[in-house]
Amino acid sequence: LAAIYNGPHSYSSNEFTHMMLNIKQHMPSGGKLIMPIFDVQHTAQKHLVSVFNDWKNLLHGRSWQSAQTHRNRLQSLDAWHREMAVYGYKVHKVIPLEENTMLPEYLSIYEKV
Repeated sequence: LAAIYNGPHSYSSNEFTHMMLNIKQHMPSGGKLIMPIFDVQHTAQKHLVSVFNDWKNLLHGRSWQSAQTHRNRLQSLDAWHREMAVYGYKVHKVIPLEENTMLPEYLSIYEKV
């Protein structure tokens, strides 16, 4: 079992790829990976997540370029599922955390194939 606390949107593409390859290398088939995912499908939702993301980056002393890299990673739940398939994970279960809000958030549980 592995858990990514901040969700994949909190990492640049390179950071996330490195992390996923490391997890994949150490996780046996059938292992589970859990992470929260925002379902960003509309411009207003992307803007809302961007504001939170920018503040988080600033509070952690990261550069504006780092914040921009993370903003570029915001995508829909379905797009995240497709990305996780590239790393060898299939959707096991998706649990709504904040479904009926401006920014739907889900806890996604993936299984290593």
